[in-house]
Amino acid sequence: MIVGDYVGITASEGLRFRYNIAMKKLSRQGVIGLTVFMLGLLFIVLGLLQGDYAEILRKAILICYECIGIG
Repeated sequence: MIVGDYVGITASEGLRFRYNIAMKKLSRQGVIGLTVFMLGLLFIVLGLLQGDYAEILRKAILICYECIGIG
């Protein structure tokens, strides 16, 4: 039987082959996504440990007040 470009495999083997390829792509994307998420979380924690968040928040509030004409 011919399935796609593969000669001599059954339909169920073709589906299993495509499923395996899809799972490899998904697991590779999952690892990359998890790595990016963990790096983001690490940077957030490092920023909080430095204590600059209060200063940045204060500056953001002042800039917003200046934009609307209050400050």
